[in-house]
Amino acid sequence: MRGGQRLNNGVNELSNGSKRLTDGLTRLSEGGAKHGDGVSQLQEGAGKLSSGLSTLNDKKDTLVSGVNELTAGSNQLTIGFNTFKTKSIMLTDGIDKLHKGSEAFKEGLLKYTNGVLTQ
Repeated sequence: MRGGQRLNNGVNELSNGSKRLTDGLTRLSEGGAKHGDGVSQLQEGAGKLSSGLSTLNDKKDTLVSGVNELTAGSNQLTIGFNTFKTKSIMLTDGIDKLHKGSEAFKEGLLKYTNGVLTQ
């Protein structure tokens, strides 16, 4: 019976091993399907990235032109602000002179009217 027992144990181990092999192959198959899905998603993403880069490349001249226009506009704005600053200082000086001239005119007018009225 020893040989029969060993044979029986070996058949049981073979059966258990066969089940584990079947389970492992099932997991491998499922993993392969997930891997395939992942590769498909990766290919799709690479296609979108390639398309986006192509679009960016196609639009680069327009983008560079826009940046150049923005730079030129910014420079013009800076020149305009500097001119405004200079003119504001000139305007302030003019207003100050007008104020002083008005005061002098008022004093002169008062002297004139006082002189005319007192004669």
